[in-house]
Amino acid sequence: MNALQAGVEVADTVRACGTAVPAQRLLLVAVEDVTASDLDGVADEAALYRLPGNSAASHDPWLPFDDEAFDIVVLYRVTSHNVDMQLLLGETARVLRAKGNVLMLVHQADFSFAPLPDTGPAHLLNGWLREAGFASVDLSKHGESRLVAVAQA
Repeated sequence: MNALQAGVEVADTVRACGTAVPAQRLLLVAVEDVTASDLDGVADEAALYRLPGNSAASHDPWLPFDDEAFDIVVLYRVTSHNVDMQLLLGETARVLRAKGNVLMLVHQADFSFAPLPDTGPAHLLNGWLREAGFASVDLSKHGESRLVAVAQA
């Protein structure tokens, strides 16, 4: 998938998830290239942050944004890379406003890093989000290979 297709996928998913659209401020976090131009109409202001290739490295703060700066944070396919999920979700909670939403958009192939528990990717996403303190985790399939988790700060 190229950067433009990824941007379209993110915008379509945010719209389909029924979050407050347009949001005031949206942050898109990805490891791969994503074009944010398709986020027009999804948010009044959108920021794109590309995680470094070695996302396990720690820096303080990990996401270089102010506390409570965003209404929506979209984590795009971050499970397919070496990402410390607890650190990323902790930082996501820090930059989200109260009652803000985090959307984790993943593809089935993004979980090739390790064997999955019997309950699959949905179980992992739900566990990661709940361990990070997010509430109201809603998981839904979007097509054959996409899974979206929506949680509230």
